[in-house]
Amino acid sequence: RLANINTVDTEVVVLVTTSKGDVRGEVAAINSTCACVDAIDPGDDHNSTLFSKTHFVSEENVEPGDVWTEGSKVYIAREGNRYDLMRNISLDIIRRDPSWLVDIMAENRTLDDLPCFLNAEVFRNIVAEFVSKDWKPHCIELLEKTSKILMNAVISSLKAIPNLTRYPMLRKMIHENAETLFLNKMKEAREQVETHLEIEMFPYTQDSSLFDEIAQSRNRWLQKELEIALLDSQSNNPSDLQNLTVVQHVFERQNQKAIEMQMAEDMAVILDSYGQVAMKRVIDQTPMICLGVFRTLVKNIQTALWNVTDEELLKSMDSDPEILYRYDELAREVEALEKGLDLCKTFL
Repeated sequence: RLANINTVDTEVVVLVTTSKGDVRGEVAAINSTCACVDAIDPGDDHNSTLFSKTHFVSEENVEPGDVWTEGSKVYIAREGNRYDLMRNISLDIIRRDPSWLVDIMAENRTLDDLPCFLNAEVFRNIVAEFVSKDWKPHCIELLEKTSKILMNAVISSLKAIPNLTRYPMLRKMIHENAETLFLNKMKEAREQVETHLEIEMFPYTQDSSLFDEIAQSRNRWLQKELEIALLDSQSNNPSDLQNLTVVQHVFERQNQKAIEMQMAEDMAVILDSYGQVAMKRVIDQTPMICLGVFRTLVKNIQTALWNVTDEELLKSMDSDPEILYRYDELAREVEALEKGLDLCKTFL
């Protein structure tokens, strides 16, 4: 999702920052502070960053890929009834792998575009796709839930009006007016939401926090790798010259990254930073549109009913013939009972 493009979750491909560079893997289990990451790349099956111990032999049949826990320990099953003990890795050194952006950027690059520059059109296309496929369904779902709640409230309110059963035409007229107005209001609300989302497909902002977030995020993982590398080297009481060598090795690894990967990382930073700004607008706007329908619906229904003409009202006041017949029948029974009571009083 655009607003949390770097959020780490299960089955997500991630990069684990180590003192010797990034290790690529897929999240197998996660909690609020740590995650267990399974190896993806060849040669990482025994990586000590990801696994505490590998190739345990199970006495029971295990399905490859199954994950289970025993206390704080997390295990993952392998082929041949073997399993590995995974490390609990701090989320502070785990980030989403941005390599998925490499293909998207390559597909949208024209002959005039150099791979060393970020393409604004690619950025806009990615934002538009996220808004259309990720944000819009949630906004429409909120509208539909609002519609269902309000429709049930309107129907319940109409049923609670006394004496309407005697005038089915009046009840039908009130129900039709209320339903028509309600559907029109929800249609207007949907149009407002869709218009707003169409605007969001074209990135824009005057919020300076976007640029602050980009500035803080751009070198965050480089700084993290340097910190880890230097902390690892401290255990050997290194000299300043050795520290300098550690720093140089970190930068050499960064410089060896393909230009496409570097651009993908920059694009991921910008997308994540912009998503946090844009999501605030959507989180505010769509619920406010729904709230507007809540706040004005009753008043609008009242206004619509006040506009009903006298002719329409008189026509709808005609009672159901069956109800009239039953009413007259009951009236005659009441009259007969009253005469009987009067007759009884003469004997008292």
